[in-house]
This record gives sequence, C-alpha cells and structure tokens, in this order.
Amino acid sequence: MCKPKPKPEENVVKAFLQQHQDNVIGVLSGFDRLVLRGTLRSLAYVDGMKSYMSARRILLKDFGTHALEMSTKLKASLTSMIEKRGRPIVSAIEPCP
Repeated sequence: MCKPKPKPEENVVKAFLQQHQDNVIGVLSGFDRLVLRGTLRSLAYVDGMKSYMSARRILLKDFGTHALEMSTKLKASLTSMIEKRGRPIVSAIEPCP
C-alpha cells in the first residue's frame, strides 16, 4: 500500500520543528481548529456591552476598574488550573524592557 504524499504544509511544519527543536517542548497535533466552549460575542458590539454592564449594575465610569478586576480573576483562575496540572506557563508576548 502506498503512503499518501505529505501535504506542503506538513513539510513546512517539519522544517520549522527541526530548525527550532532546541526551543520546542511539545507539539499538538490533530484537527486544524481548536474549539473553546463559551462565547463573548454579545460583548463585541455596543448594545451587547451596554446590556452586560446594565445587568451587573456597572456604571460606564467604572468599566475600567471592572475590566481589570475580571482580567485579574481570570488570570488567577487559569494560572491555578495550569499549575495544578504541572504545565509550564509560557508568554507569547515578550515583556517590555
């Protein structure tokens, strides 16, 4: 039985992994999409954001504080989950000097 010819994308991935093998700690393979549960689409437009804020009784002047608090809670929750599983936390963004 013949093996299917690799797709050009597979060759690119292999070349990338070979070139950067000293910095790669793992590889995910599978489908070409990652599906996350949940959605924040309703917050992506003005009326949706107004509804969110109104339902939580957040004044527009207090939104910055609310957003920072929610971001901090989300980061803490995710960090805890990741650490419990013994996984590394790697930032995709280099810190500013």
